[in-house]
Amino acid sequence: MITFGQLMQKKRKSAGLTQEQVAEKMGVKRATYAQYESDKRTPKTLTLKKIADALGCPIDDLIAYNEILEDLASPKSRADTIIDCLTDEGVKNFLEYGDMLVSNDKFFNPNAPIAPVDMKYLTRFGGSPDAKK
Repeated sequence: MITFGQLMQKKRKSAGLTQEQVAEKMGVKRATYAQYESDKRTPKTLTLKKIADALGCPIDDLIAYNEILEDLASPKSRADTIIDCLTDEGVKNFLEYGDMLVSNDKFFNPNAPIAPVDMKYLTRFGGSPDAKK
């Protein structure tokens, strides 16, 4: 996974621009722009708009990428993202692997809000454990 700064650098180079040229279009010093590309500085929304304009790309490309990086920081969101990328067969295998992990005491969190047997019911039948009552 590339960083936000690496994405900026890739877009800049594909536009055939130097850091100096982008910085000039943004109205900042080259050193300031370089900090964004090296991930030493995080741009605010207004700066993202300036960066997008200077790079000739929609701001949505930059904002969406930022949100994806933030979302991927949480393991739960990563799992959701992985599932969204899988075929039905892949989801089935992913869930079966999850079942295997949950059924192993070494990996199961005893403070989890759901018991392993309930988890198996959820993943196998796609319903709530309460629904079988």
